[in-house]
Amino acid sequence: MASFKKKIYLRILDLLGSLPPFQNGYAINLCLSGKGLSDQQVEELEGRLVKEPGNLRLRLLLLGKYWSNNIVNEESRRKRLNHIKYIVSHHSDHAVAGLPYASAHKEDEDYESVKVLWLRQIELKPNHIKVLTNAAHFFLHHDKELAEQCLLKALKKKPAAQEIRKQLALLYSLWDGHEEDAYCQSEKLLKGSRGEDLFYSLTNFTELAFAAGDYQRAGEAARELLALSEKYRDNWNYGNAVNRAHTVLGRIALKENDVEAAARHLRQSAIDIASPQTKSFGPSLDLAKELAQAGDKINVLAYLDCFERLCGVTNNWAYGLRFEVETGEKLDSLNREQRERLQKAELDHQYNFLSSSREWRDKFLEKTIRRTSSSIAIFSRGDEKRAEPSVRVQLLKAHLERLKQLSAEGSKSP
Repeated sequence: MASFKKKIYLRILDLLGSLPPFQNGYAINLCLSGKGLSDQQVEELEGRLVKEPGNLRLRLLLLGKYWSNNIVNEESRRKRLNHIKYIVSHHSDHAVAGLPYASAHKEDEDYESVKVLWLRQIELKPNHIKVLTNAAHFFLHHDKELAEQCLLKALKKKPAAQEIRKQLALLYSLWDGHEEDAYCQSEKLLKGSRGEDLFYSLTNFTELAFAAGDYQRAGEAARELLALSEKYRDNWNYGNAVNRAHTVLGRIALKENDVEAAARHLRQSAIDIASPQTKSFGPSLDLAKELAQAGDKINVLAYLDCFERLCGVTNNWAYGLRFEVETGEKLDSLNREQRERLQKAELDHQYNFLSSSREWRDKFLEKTIRRTSSSIAIFSRGDEKRAEPSVRVQLLKAHLERLKQLSAEGSKSP
């Protein structure tokens, strides 16, 4: 009886998940649930899919599992791409087809074959807005011209669609030489925005206005964002808003040769800025880089310390900046021997940071172990034709062992 009720419950969820308003949440929840599947469960689900190839629930669970293993497991990469191909061919209009779980990278051997499938779907459904926007997501990083064509066509069919315009603004913001286009689309998004929508739109707009060279408008938007953020201190975006607003104001101050004001904004940009994004990837480094070039080592190093306490020590760009400030050497001028010294110094810095405090170990050690394992897998693929592992891979493997030892010590360390 309980099994029957569960089947009915899942069937109802699947029916709801097939409806456009619920597809996004349905797909994300299943993909996230799939991350915890055991090897035995994966094998069982793959077996069921042979008999039920149209069972999207099973496919989403497996897609989530393979996505989480994508970097370190070649078999997972292959199976994940097979599921992506099926989704593109049979569910190109479903929300999952436009999520990161269904994306592919240029280095994936099957990227071009998935691209062909998307082009075929666009040909078959040239007026389907969801197909066009999902395809644009797939093309976003590697085929920007195709992504632009899809989004402009979708926007022409639905000019008032804010989500399409947001996607177009994002595309232009990632596309060198299209700063003005990103600024223009974001300006249109601001019109009519109120409350939280305005709060979110301004967070992106300040940087885009600066990138487009409209420093006056960027400054106005940054100050408006700081004022508005006081109303949303409990909002998940609060930290992003404060960091970006002060970053833009500091960069404008540097344009006006006011290094003292820029340093003040850098310090303010690191205060109470915890958010899902800053804790995962870290806050902006743009102002810190420019202040470093202006010779302000003290404030830049203090900012980098805050950066590491917020998101850990796995951000290569943050350590690269620290290395330049502390040594006076420029990364783009290092020879091979100096780069190997940089790599070792970064790994030593990670270990010293994690071993210095129980708090940092508890917060960041497992994240650092996962990142190191992923790096070994990535760089080992480039070593396949070598007689022996590269110096980088050797360093990473030795680093991984001492991180695992630090983890095993547990409560023995203070």
